[in-house]
Amino acid sequence: MHNELVQYKSYWQRNWKLVLSGLLFLIISGYFLFSSFSADGMDLVQAYAEKGLYEKTLEKEKENNEVKHAVGELEPLDPLAILEGSTKYDNHKNSIETTVRIKGTRGKAKMHIWAIKNGGEWQYTKVDVRINSSKKRISIIK
Repeated sequence: MHNELVQYKSYWQRNWKLVLSGLLFLIISGYFLFSSFSADGMDLVQAYAEKGLYEKTLEKEKENNEVKHAVGELEPLDPLAILEGSTKYDNHKNSIETTVRIKGTRGKAKMHIWAIKNGGEWQYTKVDVRINSSKKRISIIK
Protein backbone atom coordinates (compact mmCIF):
# COMPACT_ATOMS: atom_id res chain seq x y z
CA MET A 1 0.00 0.00 0.00
CA HIS A 2 1.26 3.33 -0.97
CA ASN A 3 0.11 6.49 0.90
CA GLU A 4 0.17 9.73 -0.95
CA LEU A 5 -0.48 13.11 0.52
CA VAL A 6 -3.53 14.79 -0.91
CA GLN A 7 -2.64 18.19 -2.27
CA TYR A 8 -5.36 20.79 -1.95
CA LYS A 9 -5.65 23.77 -4.23
CA SER A 10 -5.47 27.21 -2.69
CA TYR A 11 -8.59 29.37 -2.29
CA TRP A 12 -7.57 31.51 -5.26
CA GLN A 13 -7.05 28.45 -7.49
CA ARG A 14 -10.45 27.05 -6.55
CA ASN A 15 -12.48 30.30 -6.67
CA TRP A 16 -10.76 32.78 -9.00
CA LYS A 17 -13.77 32.93 -11.33
CA LEU A 18 -16.14 33.63 -8.46
CA VAL A 19 -13.91 36.36 -7.01
CA LEU A 20 -13.44 38.08 -10.38
CA SER A 21 -17.14 37.93 -11.24
CA GLY A 22 -17.99 39.40 -7.81
CA LEU A 23 -15.55 42.26 -8.32
CA LEU A 24 -16.93 42.90 -11.80
CA PHE A 25 -20.47 42.97 -10.39
CA LEU A 26 -19.45 45.48 -7.71
CA ILE A 27 -17.75 47.74 -10.25
CA ILE A 28 -20.70 47.72 -12.65
CA SER A 29 -23.24 48.19 -9.82
CA GLY A 30 -21.21 51.06 -8.39
CA TYR A 31 -21.03 52.75 -11.75
CA PHE A 32 -24.79 52.63 -12.29
CA LEU A 33 -25.57 53.57 -8.69
CA PHE A 34 -23.33 56.61 -8.58
CA SER A 35 -23.97 57.82 -12.12
CA SER A 36 -27.72 57.96 -11.48
CA PHE A 37 -27.25 59.11 -7.89
CA SER A 38 -24.99 62.01 -8.74
CA ALA A 39 -27.61 64.51 -9.94
CA ASP A 40 -30.52 63.46 -7.73
CA GLY A 41 -28.28 62.76 -4.77
CA MET A 42 -26.61 66.14 -4.94
CA ASP A 43 -30.05 67.81 -5.10
CA LEU A 44 -31.05 66.00 -1.90
CA VAL A 45 -27.83 66.98 -0.16
CA GLN A 46 -28.31 70.61 -1.13
CA ALA A 47 -31.96 70.52 -0.08
CA TYR A 48 -30.91 69.13 3.29
CA ALA A 49 -28.72 72.19 3.76
CA GLU A 50 -31.68 74.52 2.99
CA LYS A 51 -33.60 73.81 6.21
CA GLY A 52 -34.99 77.37 6.28
CA LEU A 53 -36.94 76.56 3.12
CA TYR A 54 -38.90 73.90 5.01
CA GLU A 55 -39.13 75.60 8.39
CA LYS A 56 -40.86 78.71 7.00
CA THR A 57 -43.54 76.65 5.26
CA LEU A 58 -43.99 74.45 8.30
CA GLU A 59 -44.79 77.55 10.36
CA LYS A 60 -47.44 78.60 7.81
CA GLU A 61 -48.96 75.12 7.95
CA LYS A 62 -49.13 75.21 11.75
CA GLU A 63 -51.32 78.32 11.43
CA ASN A 64 -53.67 76.73 8.87
CA ASN A 65 -56.92 75.46 10.44
CA GLU A 66 -57.54 72.83 7.73
CA VAL A 67 -54.11 71.30 8.30
CA LYS A 68 -54.63 71.38 12.08
CA HIS A 69 -57.97 69.61 11.70
CA ALA A 70 -56.63 66.94 9.33
CA VAL A 71 -53.17 66.26 10.77
CA GLY A 72 -53.28 67.76 14.26
CA GLU A 73 -50.45 69.69 15.86
CA LEU A 74 -47.41 69.39 13.60
CA GLU A 75 -44.20 67.98 14.98
CA PRO A 76 -40.83 69.53 14.11
CA LEU A 77 -39.46 68.37 10.77
CA ASP A 78 -37.49 65.16 11.11
CA PRO A 79 -34.03 65.54 9.49
CA LEU A 80 -34.52 62.27 7.61
CA ALA A 81 -37.78 63.52 6.10
CA ILE A 82 -35.84 65.66 3.63
CA LEU A 83 -33.60 62.77 2.59
CA GLU A 84 -36.61 60.46 2.19
CA GLY A 85 -38.46 63.00 0.04
CA SER A 86 -37.87 64.09 -3.51
CA THR A 87 -36.14 67.24 -4.67
CA LYS A 88 -35.63 68.75 -8.09
CA TYR A 89 -33.67 71.91 -8.75
CA ASP A 90 -33.89 73.90 -12.00
CA ASN A 91 -32.62 77.20 -13.36
CA HIS A 92 -29.06 76.82 -12.03
CA LYS A 93 -30.29 75.83 -8.54
CA ASN A 94 -32.50 78.94 -8.31
CA SER A 95 -35.83 77.11 -8.39
CA ILE A 96 -36.89 74.05 -6.45
CA GLU A 97 -39.71 71.54 -6.41
CA THR A 98 -39.57 69.37 -3.32
CA THR A 99 -41.70 66.99 -1.29
CA VAL A 100 -41.17 65.96 2.34
CA ARG A 101 -43.23 64.04 4.86
CA ILE A 102 -44.66 65.76 7.87
CA LYS A 103 -46.24 64.28 10.99
CA GLY A 104 -48.88 65.57 13.31
CA THR A 105 -50.68 64.30 16.38
CA ARG A 106 -53.54 62.96 14.23
CA GLY A 107 -51.74 61.66 11.17
CA LYS A 108 -49.17 62.06 8.41
CA ALA A 109 -49.03 64.15 5.26
CA LYS A 110 -46.74 65.23 2.43
CA MET A 111 -45.67 68.82 2.02
CA HIS A 112 -45.07 69.93 -1.59
CA ILE A 113 -43.10 73.13 -2.12
CA TRP A 114 -42.43 75.11 -5.28
CA ALA A 115 -40.11 78.08 -4.76
CA ILE A 116 -37.77 80.45 -6.59
CA LYS A 117 -34.64 81.93 -5.07
CA ASN A 118 -34.54 85.70 -5.39
CA GLY A 119 -31.51 87.49 -3.96
CA GLY A 120 -30.63 84.61 -1.66
CA GLU A 121 -34.16 84.30 -0.24
CA TRP A 122 -36.71 81.67 -1.24
CA GLN A 123 -40.00 83.03 -2.54
CA TYR A 124 -42.75 80.43 -2.52
CA THR A 125 -44.85 80.10 -5.65
CA LYS A 126 -46.98 77.25 -4.31
CA VAL A 127 -47.18 75.12 -1.16
CA ASP A 128 -49.59 72.21 -0.79
CA VAL A 129 -50.20 69.62 1.90
CA ARG A 130 -51.52 66.22 0.83
CA ILE A 131 -53.14 64.28 3.66
CA ASN A 132 -52.09 60.61 3.53
CA SER A 133 -55.31 59.10 4.87
CA SER A 134 -57.75 60.96 2.59
CA LYS A 135 -55.48 62.08 -0.29
CA LYS A 136 -57.01 65.56 0.17
CA ARG A 137 -54.85 68.51 -0.93
CA ILE A 138 -54.79 71.70 1.10
CA SER A 139 -53.28 74.77 -0.55
CA ILE A 140 -51.20 76.84 1.84
CA ILE A 141 -49.78 79.24 -0.76
CA LYS A 142 -51.38 79.49 -4.22
